[in-house]
Amino acid sequence: MKLYILILDEIKQNLNFLREYNNFLEDFLKNKVEKFKAWIDREADKLPEDEKVDFFDYFSDEYLKLYEDFPNIARGSLFVAGMSMLEYQIIALCQHLQKTNRYYIALNDIAGKGIFKAQLYLKKVAKLKFPDDTKYWNDILCYQIIRNAVVHNDSVIKNGKELEKIIGFSLDHKSLRMHSDRLLFGETFCLEAFDIIESFFDILFKNKELV
Repeated sequence: MKLYILILDEIKQNLNFLREYNNFLEDFLKNKVEKFKAWIDREADKLPEDEKVDFFDYFSDEYLKLYEDFPNIARGSLFVAGMSMLEYQIIALCQHLQKTNRYYIALNDIAGKGIFKAQLYLKKVAKLKFPDDTKYWNDILCYQIIRNAVVHNDSVIKNGKELEKIIGFSLDHKSLRMHSDRLLFGETFCLEAFDIIESFFDILFKNKELV
């Protein structure tokens, strides 16, 4: 089953590429904040003391954009790229199995969407032991809610039950914060998500049909 070893290797390469981009992105964001803070301090030193408060207040929104708003958009986008890779690879696995084993039932014959359709196919058609009783899959279910909020609702979770679930999730994942119903991503959020995705695939590919 060398084909499936190659698929898992491709998944790991893709995740490492995303990790590399994450590190590049975080360095870039930090550099922008540090340069802005240095400029603010230089300019403030030129002002009388009684004008400094107004000066800092004037540029506070600009600082917030660089420190929180822009990073949140960038991290959310990178996270979605990771979730898209997850969906693409698990669907590709279903298609490879169907072609290799000549299953009469194709993925498109299964009800559902995305990773949930693939989950059902791998369990019911391919008869794989799917790791849906693991922490990694449970985390991915939360990541799917987060992904949908980023893509469809500007990082806002509108569904009450989903919001409650993600608030609970954030208590165990300090790189994720909630501002009311809005998602705020910390510096390590994407790296943690990529690690969970990799661990999920490591377990899935331990199926004897894939080794």
